[in-house]
Amino acid sequence: MATTQATAPKAESKPRATKATKASTAAAESKAKADPLSAAPMDLPDALKDIPETIREMGQKGIEQARDAYEQAKGSFEDAGEAVEEAVEATREGVSSYSLKALDAAQKNTDATFAHLRELMAAKTMAEAVELQSSFVRSQFDLLSSQAKELQDASKTLAEEMTRPGRVAMEKAGSRFKTTI
Repeated sequence: MATTQATAPKAESKPRATKATKASTAAAESKAKADPLSAAPMDLPDALKDIPETIREMGQKGIEQARDAYEQAKGSFEDAGEAVEEAVEATREGVSSYSLKALDAAQKNTDATFAHLRELMAAKTMAEAVELQSSFVRSQFDLLSSQAKELQDASKTLAEEMTRPGRVAMEKAGSRFKTTI
């Protein structure tokens, strides 16, 4: 029975990685996963080593500019998200307030109508009923006019409150871009 002896493959001559280079490589890989724009290449492929230094510098500058643009856009998107949340909250509060005013107006009108009907039923003559009706119509016209003005003012306030967060965010984004130009 012949025994064959296994031979180990010849080791290629590669530089050995030290604990420090393994740690820095691991740190760079985790940083690359967290922020892909900030990952710097550890080892350049042989084909890229022949690229002149000025072109590499231009590429690095382009990456830095892209990173800056990304940070600005990210900040703007975060601001826009906050503005939307604020606008939704302002809208909710404004609509609640407006609804309460409208319900209050409807209640006043209903109460006035029932009071008028009681007076109308108690009228003794047709002339008295006509006088009560005319008086009621005038008072309701005045009441409805004032309620319409109140609701119009509430609508204007609601519109201003709804758009305020968006306006503030746009002004902030505009000033941010003006400072970079």
